[in-house]
Amino acid sequence: QRIDGTDHVNLINYLQDIGYKHLGFNLGFEHEQPRFTFRLNIDKPINDVFASFHATTRKILNKGNQYDLNIYKGNKKDIHDFYLTMIETSKREGIIQSPIEYYEKFYEVFHENNMSDLYIVKGDIHKLKKQFKENIKEIKGKIKIEQNPIRIKESENKLNKLNKILEEINEIKTKEIVLASIITVKYKNMVWTVHGGNNSKLMNLNANYLLYYTIIKEANMEGYKYVDLFGTCGLFNPPSNNPIYGIHSFKKRLGGEFCEFIGEFDLIINKPMYFLYKKITPIRNRILRFKRKKVDITFHL
Repeated sequence: QRIDGTDHVNLINYLQDIGYKHLGFNLGFEHEQPRFTFRLNIDKPINDVFASFHATTRKILNKGNQYDLNIYKGNKKDIHDFYLTMIETSKREGIIQSPIEYYEKFYEVFHENNMSDLYIVKGDIHKLKKQFKENIKEIKGKIKIEQNPIRIKESENKLNKLNKILEEINEIKTKEIVLASIITVKYKNMVWTVHGGNNSKLMNLNANYLLYYTIIKEANMEGYKYVDLFGTCGLFNPPSNNPIYGIHSFKKRLGGEFCEFIGEFDLIINKPMYFLYKKITPIRNRILRFKRKKVDITFHL
């Protein structure tokens, strides 16, 4: 691990000398685990943690839970809702997800040892429709009496944005929508946001910001010293067409320290089988990505 610039070339060479195969210095999510992360120091008053966030993040969070979203800790019964957000993220970011049974077992094993929590964020469609209609009515009223052309233009832009979100809400035919979810792992002085996803719909409600801040606040209250945001790319300024650019930008705005790991290693026991595995896996992943893009996910609630 490199946090302070420590060079671990000797460790990599040692592992290779005793028979391990280094899978390389990947910059993205090409392998099973990301090689880079942002790690947030929360060993201080929560107000100081908040102050370390990017200005954009602080601005969003200062608005509070303005859409009255339901943020709660779930249980094994909620893994289905969690998995829907994982599939949605997979479609959007081109990331291969494990079967739902993996996440069920993962949560069960860690949670029964008090080492994991499942966080869910949902939005009530009826409440959201009502709130956005009221907000639109209020903006229209301001435009009618406003004399300043600049302020009128600002209000019109805001009105257009609200109308687009309301159109998106009206297209949802369920009573609720799962907006975001995360399974954490807690060990020693750290909380990892290991598995998480968010819906591609209603992203303007900023459910992901509220979810991460909830996890950070609770970790702080429980006495943990760090929150590992678990996974980003190794490009300091990734291009906007990078599939994981949004992930990188979001986590960077939480103000954590950028960390680099040495990468993954395989210990090859059966060379012929390993050769077949390395040849077949990329083909399998391409097929899964293609199928994932074709899947229409419905959030049944």
